[in-house]
Amino acid sequence: MNTREKLFLLWAVLASVLFLGAAFVVGQMLLPRFADTAQLMYAAEMEPGATVLYQCSRAAKQCAPTNQAAHYVEFANAAGNGAIEDYTLLWVTHDTPTEWRAFSPVSTHLGCFVMWQPTVEQFRDPCGGAAWARDGKYEFGPAPRDLDSFPVRVQNGAVFIEFKLVRGKNIN
Repeated sequence: MNTREKLFLLWAVLASVLFLGAAFVVGQMLLPRFADTAQLMYAAEMEPGATVLYQCSRAAKQCAPTNQAAHYVEFANAAGNGAIEDYTLLWVTHDTPTEWRAFSPVSTHLGCFVMWQPTVEQFRDPCGGAAWARDGKYEFGPAPRDLDSFPVRVQNGAVFIEFKLVRGKNIN
């Protein structure tokens, strides 16, 4: 390989590195930026002892109460892959004025939608029959672990959910 070929190879490598760097920067600018936290709307109206289904939008940085699981399949697939996309569903419990918890509605057994049963104070999996207590702890059934959860923080009276899915503790 002569000097001219070596210089051409060096130029090609440098140009490739610069192109990839520029493509990365442009990609970061064009891709949607999702928030790491979202505020629970109407949290001040939630009485201690209440359990409410919320739908969160990372793009809007808000979670609002809902009575539908419109984005459940999308969320369940994303959660199963370890990624939280734009829409997140979660069950929120408000136990005391300062104690809040947020749980994934995805069963740790078969991935079905977990429902809150207020008469027995449990989350129930209609597919596999597992049950979890109000604090997300496993109670009975074929589930291998507690419910997955999201960190919650209270700041200046506002309640925020962090979009970091925490895997439930194994029951064994």
